[in-house]
Amino acid sequence: MKTQSTSQPSREAYAISLFDILTKILSNPLLMSKMYNGPGIEVENKSEFWHGELWQQSPLFGEHSITINSVEYFTGDFVHISASNQLNCMRIISIVLHNNGLKLKLQRFLAFDELPAQFKTTDRYFNSNNKRWLLEEDKFIIVEPEVIICKTSVWLQDQNKPNYYSYTVSEILYKYQNKWKIRDVCYRIRHPSEYCPFPKNPYNLPTWKIFIDLYYDDFGTFQNVYHSLSGVYIQIGNMPFSLRKLLKNHFVIGFVPFGGNFKEFIYPFLEELKELEKSKVFNIQGKNILVIAGLGVVTADLPQGNDLVGVMRHNAKRGCRSCKIENNDSLKSFNDLSKELRYHHLMDKEFDLILNSDSSTVQKNLCSKFGLKNQKPVLDYLIRDRFLQTPQDIYHAIAGKILKLMDCTFNMFNSSGNNEFIKNWKLFEMPIKWHKLPNSITHRQSFMMSDRLRLAMVLPHILRRYLHISHLKNNSLIELQENLSVNINKIIDKLIQCWVIVAKCAKVCFSLSFSNDSYNILNNLLNQEIIILTKTFPQDFTYLPNLHINGHLQYHAKTFATLVNSAVGVKEMVHKTFKNTVPHTNGKMIEKDLIKRYNTLQALRNIIDGTSDSRYNNHLGNGYFQDNIFRSLLSSWYATSTTMPNNKEIVVDETVEPPDNCIYEIRLQTKWKLHQILQNNFETNMSIDGDIYYSLKTAYKEYFNFTEYLHNNKIVYFNYYL
Repeated sequence: MKTQSTSQPSREAYAISLFDILTKILSNPLLMSKMYNGPGIEVENKSEFWHGELWQQSPLFGEHSITINSVEYFTGDFVHISASNQLNCMRIISIVLHNNGLKLKLQRFLAFDELPAQFKTTDRYFNSNNKRWLLEEDKFIIVEPEVIICKTSVWLQDQNKPNYYSYTVSEILYKYQNKWKIRDVCYRIRHPSEYCPFPKNPYNLPTWKIFIDLYYDDFGTFQNVYHSLSGVYIQIGNMPFSLRKLLKNHFVIGFVPFGGNFKEFIYPFLEELKELEKSKVFNIQGKNILVIAGLGVVTADLPQGNDLVGVMRHNAKRGCRSCKIENNDSLKSFNDLSKELRYHHLMDKEFDLILNSDSSTVQKNLCSKFGLKNQKPVLDYLIRDRFLQTPQDIYHAIAGKILKLMDCTFNMFNSSGNNEFIKNWKLFEMPIKWHKLPNSITHRQSFMMSDRLRLAMVLPHILRRYLHISHLKNNSLIELQENLSVNINKIIDKLIQCWVIVAKCAKVCFSLSFSNDSYNILNNLLNQEIIILTKTFPQDFTYLPNLHINGHLQYHAKTFATLVNSAVGVKEMVHKTFKNTVPHTNGKMIEKDLIKRYNTLQALRNIIDGTSDSRYNNHLGNGYFQDNIFRSLLSSWYATSTTMPNNKEIVVDETVEPPDNCIYEIRLQTKWKLHQILQNNFETNMSIDGDIYYSLKTAYKEYFNFTEYLHNNKIVYFNYYL
């Protein structure tokens, strides 16, 4: 007789309410004083979410209406302005703060007479009086609100026909490689006003619009066996980058249990966010405020990101979640992709065909044709644009490219090349703050992503110091010479140039701010990277998904101001903190233990920050924070801050003057063993009456104003060199 299974058909999952998270954030004086709530801002150097196009245009985040001459105008409205003594039709793209005043960003529509000569055909001339052509430009026009004359109506022919309209638009005029081209109006990214209702505030309450950044990824829970646990976190885009990069400002929604279903787990979160899209009144510190929140960006790696937009995995025939190019062909990434992008409304039609197919065979063929899954993604329950708001992650993409280039480079070295590389690698002056990198020839597969990014910075310099054609294998030399069509003496320069361009691309991609010129520089560098990598190593890079996405990164940068804003670099560290906690749990209900520990950290953080909550005694929190031992315990802890609840700064001077001006840097090497300490007659533990204890006590008192006892009395000795 077989033993019956004790497995349960379902199990409990533990999640934190989005309402509770937002209540705590809005009640936290240290966070609220630094969070931004207002219209998108137009600045020269863009760094925050509110500098990006999505915040500026979406009614969920930016300013959505303005009153001009007693008439209320909304983003997305079509208007007339007067220029050169004639009426010009334009569209209000966004209402932005520019030079300390509210301005309008407008998109132009061209009349037949304004078209380039090659497009003035007889067909277009027919009924041209009410025809207009949408002009797609890199820069929108910014004007004062007073230039608006009146509203008008336009029928964009990819939408339902209105009862009345003054103009009709069926085509888009745009430039590609400095040449004018025309495409059908259906191939466009729709303005958020076309699918996002305008929020209402009937009681005229103070309003907060919250930008939600959702992060979802798996991490290996155990050391030796990959048993993945899925974590779901959010960040608040209203916080500046300086706050968002802190681990304590990554807020946990919960962990999908082992074997659990993400769709079932995320449903309560989606229900709450759906309610917030329509607005919800919160009571914060005894005052009612209206909170409107929406999904701003979904950050995820390639596999999870594809799942969240309903696209097949990246190894499928059409596995890019941003376009429909086959096999991730990198050489086509900078072609005219205007008809290949995965526009949200066109994907909806493709999903309808798949879901309404007559048989499983037809459905399977349609899925393969479109590169889509057989059901819509769960996040479609919310207001969002799949193409814009699920960007490609540069952190994984660039680290993956670098690892592939490492493999290509080091596999070409002969034994002499390997030995010379190790020699120069050890002699190279690495920055002091970097931890010691492993041997990049023998241990490169174990490199962390941050290690690969660091390697990309220094490798061009190391190769320039020593690399010669005698360090490469003969068959590799012949292959490179054929690929590059250059003299054999130029091969080393070309190889180093690959690393130089990859390093430059990484630097620009991880820039903390972008200007309008920077976006063009980014695009040019990414294009150069594709050209040189596919030419030098065609078999390795032509169909590499990490390289293919180069053609989409400029879109993402403009949407969110920078690429760092939608990257997962810091978010990966959140995984690491929880993974390091797993050995200290009971190993049975891991997700529950992690949630409990996280709640404890956030509760302490709220007390320290002075969060207003009837369950906390804030005066007690202030007393704890004044205590030097308690303060020193938490000051370096990711879950709290070194700022008083009353915003009084605690000044801690961490600068210690060296005893001799000649000493400017000390580097420790080789920890001493016990017998070495005893041979030199040094003490292993501090004596209360000893000189070391007295010196430390004096130093802590003078520099840190600490008068309490020293808890740790063990002394560790190292060799050192200056």
